[in-house]
Amino acid sequence: MTSTAANELKLVYDFAEGSREMRDLLGGKGANVAEMTRVLGANRVPAGFTITTEACVAYLRAGGAMPDGLDQQVASALATLEERAGKRLGDPADPLLVSVRSGARESMPGMLDTVLNLGLGDESVQGLARVTGDERFAWDSYRRFAQMFGNVCHGIAGERYEELIADAKRAAGVSEDTGLSAADLQALTEQFKLLFASETGTPFPQDPGAQLAAAIGAVFDSWRGERAVHYRRLNGIPDESLSALSDLDLWIVDALRPVPHPSHFSLPETLAWIERLKPKRAVLTNMHIDLDYGALKAELPPYIEPAYDGMILPF
Repeated sequence: MTSTAANELKLVYDFAEGSREMRDLLGGKGANVAEMTRVLGANRVPAGFTITTEACVAYLRAGGAMPDGLDQQVASALATLEERAGKRLGDPADPLLVSVRSGARESMPGMLDTVLNLGLGDESVQGLARVTGDERFAWDSYRRFAQMFGNVCHGIAGERYEELIADAKRAAGVSEDTGLSAADLQALTEQFKLLFASETGTPFPQDPGAQLAAAIGAVFDSWRGERAVHYRRLNGIPDESLSALSDLDLWIVDALRPVPHPSHFSLPETLAWIERLKPKRAVLTNMHIDLDYGALKAELPPYIEPAYDGMILPF
């Protein structure tokens, strides 16, 4: 395994490098699979790697630019994965296929995007058919990847794909997707590729490296997608909170009063967020007269303190 340079921020972790204690850095899914690898052994858990939440935060803050070093670290981690699997991503003869999955610190089931079967193309689908001995399976995998890639990575409406699927079933005289033959699915995949070219102005990508880069960016972008934003609002999680407010040296935060307020954090809510985000130091501000300074200071742990008039904080 290739290590990162001494002065380079580590943005990619092999499954064998983490543990469940690294949830803030690896996300819930990444931390859990790392823990499985640690407990069961790498030979009993499929290999893979996790891109850190810090990489996602940097990407979002930079307006969609990948952080320095991420491409190289992903390439190194992929090379390690290929060596362990004995296959290469998108190999025309026997392709390695990967999934690009999301995993926030806090569970957000179904809210973030995923891309499966990545690495398939016009040549590698033939290799998959030969290796598995199942042509229908290979073309069904490719058409699913083409649909997911177009929808997730390029925003092509899912309804456009569903219309083409419905047309294919009518033409084949079947009512279920499972009734489509390998030839039907091959023709459907070609229709998906034509739709992609029409909507994006470019051919469907055959380079697995380009597919992977696009999928990583799309999964990062899904943090700000409509579903994810709505979910966080319904669950009281501000959009930037759990990803952007990480590794804080100092957090100055509202704590108005002991009971809930319609537009401000109450003291219990603030303390719960501090426990979740774990800043090195937290200062409570905008406190109502109901909160007694001396009593509150005596009750709080040393790294949490109420603000006072004239307080000077180093930055």
